[in-house]
Amino acid sequence: MINDMKEKRRYARRLVLLAAIVLLLGLLAGCEKFFTTNLLSGLRRNPADMSPEQQIQYAQEALGSGDAAAMKSAFDALTAGGVSGMSTEQKVLAVQCANGAQDIQSEVSKIAEQWNTDQAAANASIDALAQNVDSNMAATTVTLLNSLSTSTPGITADDYALAAITQGLLAVKANIAAGNGGVSTLQPPGSNGDPTIDGPLANAQTYFNNSETILSNNGQSTDTVSGIAGLFNA
Repeated sequence: MINDMKEKRRYARRLVLLAAIVLLLGLLAGCEKFFTTNLLSGLRRNPADMSPEQQIQYAQEALGSGDAAAMKSAFDALTAGGVSGMSTEQKVLAVQCANGAQDIQSEVSKIAEQWNTDQAAANASIDALAQNVDSNMAATTVTLLNSLSTSTPGITADDYALAAITQGLLAVKANIAAGNGGVSTLQPPGSNGDPTIDGPLANAQTYFNNSETILSNNGQSTDTVSGIAGLFNA
């Protein structure tokens, strides 16, 4: 009988434990659903109608979501009043949102891998990617970055590297438009005889260097950034 009672108690404890686990999983699922739903519903709002503080929060949520369209909306809202009136935090967020909205990071990673096996195909991929660059956003990003520095709080090596890649792609786009070919015919900055090509290339060179400076200051390798810079002769 004693053994039967012990077994019943063990069985009851298992039921209580199982019920607790089920309850916990249900709460976690509910929390996740609540968070996801509220994040997405927040990003559906128009940031142009928000206060500066709300725009900052929106931009942070857009960056966390990986939603390129939301990052574009955040960028537009943050820069709507002009760069001169923006705080440092707003400028850094705007740069990061611009980099995310251009949506090039994953494609560049693929191209870098492709370069090791088929450089002609990699060049063709770069030329195709260049056509998607938002020139106006890229121009505003230059203004933003030129008002910041490598020691600005919040700015990262990735921020500069992605902006540099965007500028490199802008130069490729201009090179194609001028009938000179694509990335494979780019000359170093100042050697192309066309300001629409040399200007972005000079920006790319500066931003690649800034990215390497931050990496070096943090004791990190600059090999990847240097390799990507080489693709654009920058």
